[in-house]
Amino acid sequence: ELCTEAEKGERCRRCYRLRMERAWQYACRNNFDWFTTTLSISPHKDSQKINAIGLELDKEFAEKVSQGNILSRTKFLP
Repeated sequence: ELCTEAEKGERCRRCYRLRMERAWQYACRNNFDWFTTTLSISPHKDSQKINAIGLELDKEFAEKVSQGNILSRTKFLP
């Protein structure tokens, strides 16, 4: 169903969500206070979408989400 989706569309959003949900589960199993992701490091990823998903997970799972855009603080070399 998602194979026809454009890049940065619903397919990407679902993948981000899946990966971040797994990171959250790992953090829970290991009693971490925080979880975050490196997904937003790439200029090819939508950091606003990634941060929004983090906030969704925060609301759903009542855990802390570290939100930030690493690109704004570092230079990405393609």
